[in-house]
Amino acid sequence: MDKDLVDVLKEVAKEKKIDWPEEDFTKEQTELNRLAKAFVAQYIWNMRFEFLNVYFQNKQFDKARTLFPEAMKVAKLSSK
Repeated sequence: MDKDLVDVLKEVAKEKKIDWPEEDFTKEQTELNRLAKAFVAQYIWNMRFEFLNVYFQNKQFDKARTLFPEAMKVAKLSSK
């Protein structure tokens, strides 16, 4: 989530008198980003949230995704 979105969420929390502990948010930001992606994917592709939650939490998937550009170079495949 970018800073603008976080600012909007903070403002809504303030309006609704919801406690917003900054240190908790900072600590959980990665998880919140994963959940936000899962909700968007669920909306767009009408997929089950349970599947998406596991999919976006899978650290092996995250690592594999970072390795794909390198694998493409090794295999001499185009990135298009």
